Amino acid sequence: MTFTKDNRTDDMIPPMADENLLSSGIVTSEGQDAAQPTAPAEPSAEIPAKKIKTETCLVSGETLPRDQMIRLVIGPDSMLYVDLDAKLPGTGFWITLGHSILAQAISRGSFTAAAHDSIKIPENIDEIITKALTRKALDMLSMARKAGDLITGADKCEQILRSRKGGVYVTAAEESAVTRRKLANLARSLPVIDQFSSADLSTHSGAQNVWHAVIRRGPLCQPFLNAVDRLNKFNND
Repeated sequence: MTFTKDNRTDDMIPPMADENLLSSGIVTSEGQDAAQPTAPAEPSAEIPAKKIKTETCLVSGETLPRDQMIRLVIGPDSMLYVDLDAKLPGTGFWITLGHSILAQAISRGSFTAAAHDSIKIPENIDEIITKALTRKALDMLSMARKAGDLITGADKCEQILRSRKGGVYVTAAEESAVTRRKLANLARSLPVIDQFSSADLSTHSGAQNVWHAVIRRGPLCQPFLNAVDRLNKFNND
């Protein structure tokens, strides 16, 4: 059959794509939409791991992370001071956390030899370090209280532990085994800290007669646990 100009209809004319669209690649030659070319996905940049600061022990010569060590610094009066935050000016020495390492450093004269000068070492430096490490850990409880993340009192602690919103359970060292076990069972897999006195917990929680406390799950739990771990490393050596 032959079509003439007169009997031709519009629906017999093949659809034609706009030349501009064809050249841009948005539609095909059949007039259908075509997928636009996509640029290859750039590889995601990996977040570099935080570099762990290390120091060399004055006594053993071993290189360890700072959280396993302690810095002692010579003051203007030639006295040896504890520098837990490693921020004090002056000549400093790093030693591994532990009573035995400290005793070796003193008996060998390691501090004097390294300083190339005579220095004064407090006779109760062990006690000074223990108190400083204890205060550092308890200060973290004060920070949790100021942030509204510290719960005190047996009943309130029980509620927060049942709700699974607790991060660390703290109980006074003098607490009875029965009461302690009840809340510790609710804490389940949470860390349980039981080495601080009720007086210490009361002072740093801003409440009276504190025997139980819970730090809410959050960013303040790990710093507190790290501080407690440093204290235990020193005392348990």
